[in-house]
Amino acid sequence: MFIVPHMLLASKGKSNAGGFEKFSAGLKSLCDENGREVDKRKTAELFYQMALECFAQSPDRISLIRSAALLNAAIVRKLDNVKHIKASLCKLCSHLLAVAGSNVKKANLVEKAKDVADEITNMRIFAETALQDERLQ
Repeated sequence: MFIVPHMLLASKGKSNAGGFEKFSAGLKSLCDENGREVDKRKTAELFYQMALECFAQSPDRISLIRSAALLNAAIVRKLDNVKHIKASLCKLCSHLLAVAGSNVKKANLVEKAKDVADEITNMRIFAETALQDERLQ
């Protein structure tokens, strides 16, 4: 089970205070008394809705960062049918490229992030194997 990242809800700006309070109450209702999620799929859907609200507040940079973090939190919790969440993340990435004035308008930042994550995973496996081999010698 995941522990819910309440720090995402902690910083309330002028533009999102009411929205975060609403989601905070919903999030609390999806957790047990120790702050652990009861149903990851319901929590994922709530994070997805929070992400959409943060994205709607752009071009505030912190809202865009929160939106990306919340979309990723939704993806890791929802084990099936994440196409709509990934589509929203791709839309957010395209928006970020446009806001940043990038010459590359069609870069797939989601795929690039996945490639980097895969490379890091492979590096960890290699390092762990090398350490095990070293211990055996």
